[in-house]
Amino acid sequence: MIPTSTSNGGGNVQRPPTLGKILNPASNRVKSRTTNSQEVARDITLTDGVAVSVRVIRSDDAPALQRLYGRLSKQSIHLRFFGYMKQLSDRMAKHLACVDGINRFALVALDPNKQDEIIAVVRFDREVGTDKAEYAALVEDRWQGRGLGLAMTRRLIIVARDRGVRCLYGLVMRGNRPMLGLLRRLDLPERERLVQDAKLVEVELRPVGCVGLEFDARGGAVAYEPKKKCDCC
Repeated sequence: MIPTSTSNGGGNVQRPPTLGKILNPASNRVKSRTTNSQEVARDITLTDGVAVSVRVIRSDDAPALQRLYGRLSKQSIHLRFFGYMKQLSDRMAKHLACVDGINRFALVALDPNKQDEIIAVVRFDREVGTDKAEYAALVEDRWQGRGLGLAMTRRLIIVARDRGVRCLYGLVMRGNRPMLGLLRRLDLPERERLVQDAKLVEVELRPVGCVGLEFDARGGAVAYEPKKKCDCC
């Protein structure tokens, strides 16, 4: 399963600990530049050859997020939200769909046969005044295991770096092996430590000599050839 946790709770879900308090990052000013939307809004080719369109999330995507939630299995919901909700509330859907493009940013993937349906979301939410951001991802069950989550995450990292984010972090349930594997396959330095029944994973985005972040799912989820180096290399 691809889902990871988020601190954006809702319904009767038991929310995970506040990650800002766990990490206690030092405040510092961050600089950002705007990523060309065409840089991230390009098709991703999955391992089976299917091309999936990706774009920046929009405020009017809230209903599509609710429909995506309605198609998820209970297991995927539990892994993503650390609990179960019958439906994604209007308030929460609007919150998830509205981003400022700098401190809160999200990419969505669209169903090739129904372009008004969202099948996956990756996002980051920066801790105010820091260069650290919480990461979350969700892929609809029938699209899991096809390289979509990893490819979208690599594209998200390009944007995060441009916004001055140097570290992504997230709580991942210990039983969520696919998500833990995804974060490890980013080929970036990462640290893991237990927090109650979950793992807090931190991924450094600006290591020395980091690998390229352009990724074609057909190249394989474990081994791949970088297409280009990132700006800091």
